Amino acid sequence: MKKLREIVYKTLVDNFNISPSLLSRIEGDEPIAIELKGGEEIFVYLQKGALQTFIEIPLCDQRMLRNKSPKIIESLMSDDEVFFSIKKEKLIFLTEFSADVTDVERKLADKLILFNNMVSYIKS
Repeated sequence: MKKLREIVYKTLVDNFNISPSLLSRIEGDEPIAIELKGGEEIFVYLQKGALQTFIEIPLCDQRMLRNKSPKIIESLMSDDEVFFSIKKEKLIFLTEFSADVTDVERKLADKLILFNNMVSYIKS
């Protein structure tokens, strides 16, 4: 089985053309946080052969969520491995899938894109 560092490194370098020098601080199989431009962080963990990824998106105004909920639900329906929860002032998206699949890097890339799109949509 691949290590978390290998999976994240290959995902970011091969799928997003991130410079390998920016990833020099990734060590071992400790949880990894990927910071987005807006300051939100996507967290990636490897636990018992399952790759877990989640993001917490702060909500300034919960009324905005009512207006944007159709698009959020539509995005969630496009991926049956993503779950969400609403806590007081934040929206949490979570996904978990096996790290043993052959295309684990592509699956992780798809989840990162989905999470990034959700952040962009919610903040717009």
